[in-house]
Amino acid sequence: MQGPIGLAAGPRPLAPTTWAAVDALIALAGTPAAGVAPLPPVQAALAGLVADGVLAAPPTLTLDEPPALTRLWQAITPAYDAYATAITIDQVAATSGRSSRQVRRELKAMAKEFDLFGGDFRQITRILRLRAALLLLSAPDASVAEVADRVGYGSPVAMARAFRDADLPAPSELRAIVRYPG
Repeated sequence: MQGPIGLAAGPRPLAPTTWAAVDALIALAGTPAAGVAPLPPVQAALAGLVADGVLAAPPTLTLDEPPALTRLWQAITPAYDAYATAITIDQVAATSGRSSRQVRRELKAMAKEFDLFGGDFRQITRILRLRAALLLLSAPDASVAEVADRVGYGSPVAMARAFRDADLPAPSELRAIVRYPG
């Protein structure tokens, strides 16, 4: 059931059940436990959008990840959320209750499964450092040299090289783009 698409086709009518499912998701966004919506309301909203012809086919949603990858992601997430840049494989191993050798194997499996991180711990820490640097570059009173030192690069040149290797603009260019006004 493919109808006209695009803005010229005008608004698409949605069934009341679809609106109810969307409203339920919006209500969940205001709850203290917001972050990841429970799967059933998401599936209900998607099913309604499929039935109304907005989506062509239902996307596959599952939360059935291997326990090792779930454990590993739970160990890495706090460092990512805290913009940590000096995390070690031993810290991740201790947090996840695994040996560092097992963590390396699980990282490799995670990288293969989700096509993430380039497959090793060095790539994960590289991403953490770049993310922290991007955040700090937006601070109005931090220089590029201070940011490079704070996130663990030996010099502003080393940080610029890391940005270039990640296909990002130079830190000074990014600083001009992301700087908070004022």
